[in-house]
Amino acid sequence: DTGYARVLEPELARVLLETRPDEHLRVIVCLREQGDPELMVTGAENPVGARSRLVSALRTVAGRSQALLLAYLAGAQSAGLVENYTSFWIFNGVAVSARPSFIRTLALHPDVASIRLDHYRRWLPEPGQGSPVQAGMPDPALASQIEWGVSRIRADQVWHMLNISGSHAVVASMDTGVDWLHPALHTSYRGYNPHGLHNHLYNWYDATTGGATYPVDGHGHGTHTMGIIVGQGGIGVAPGARWIAVRVLNNEGYGYDSWIHQGFQWLLAPGGDPARAPDAVNCSWGNPNGGLESFRPDLRALRAAGIFVAFAAGNNGPAYGTVNSPASMPEAFAVGASDQDDEVAYFSSRGPSPWQEIRPHVVAPGVQMRSSTPGG
Repeated sequence: DTGYARVLEPELARVLLETRPDEHLRVIVCLREQGDPELMVTGAENPVGARSRLVSALRTVAGRSQALLLAYLAGAQSAGLVENYTSFWIFNGVAVSARPSFIRTLALHPDVASIRLDHYRRWLPEPGQGSPVQAGMPDPALASQIEWGVSRIRADQVWHMLNISGSHAVVASMDTGVDWLHPALHTSYRGYNPHGLHNHLYNWYDATTGGATYPVDGHGHGTHTMGIIVGQGGIGVAPGARWIAVRVLNNEGYGYDSWIHQGFQWLLAPGGDPARAPDAVNCSWGNPNGGLESFRPDLRALRAAGIFVAFAAGNNGPAYGTVNSPASMPEAFAVGASDQDDEVAYFSSRGPSPWQEIRPHVVAPGVQMRSSTPGG
């Protein structure tokens, strides 16, 4: 059946043949009806209004078009064919864990446009492959020294001459989490309360199986990158900004596509409230397959909401056409790495993108960066 073949991702079709009938496969099901985020925010008077309108419209599309499918999945779960499922509205789809026979049946459902594997991928570079995290005890003498990367982009001049340090801005991290107790980050956390009743509901989300109820980081990458963004004591570019975080990668730097979809969706309405969405999101991760479009609908939604999303171009250089996805996509802003000599780092991924666009958009200090790591 050619229609059936078009619905299944080729890799999923291969895996289905290799999977035992009693095993469960994780897949992502995309429905035929997909909303247009740009049209959904037309007429909004301000960013908060646009975000509320967008989230409401996306939820309406998903609620209406998923109703029959979700009822079908609930029945299949009762029959033991489906292990679990999670509905998404940031893109109109469902993450499903089910037996191979049921996934084949699902491909024939009239509302289903495509089914792909819920890929479990490594999103962070292997240690040593341009990896910035170098653990070690801090030198007290350096505690208030402006790091070379901060001064190289003249952020310190912006603080002092323009009186801009990021205050009133909220930056989100999508990464391995953040050690919120780190002294360079603790009081900048949006959920921090000096009187002790900290609020994690709107400021932290763990999409992994870790189940952490407050910001933690068992890897180090998320804490390190967040320090470069908002860290106190001279390590951060915008020490006046506040931060929130989503953990979408585990302690080994791996994550399921569904975890990342959950992260993007949460950021559009943290704790269910679009008014608490961040101004910017940092994603210092990517996949070497620059043509990967898995998260394009998510980026379109965040872009329509006026949320700026920055991605690492990747550490797969120096050859041409090595820019990672999602940095490669037209909706993304891509950042490469430079060193203390203002040379592009040898490992920094280059463009053009598969869409023949220039990548990265900018390069910035990204070699031997001194920043916060878990444990202080």
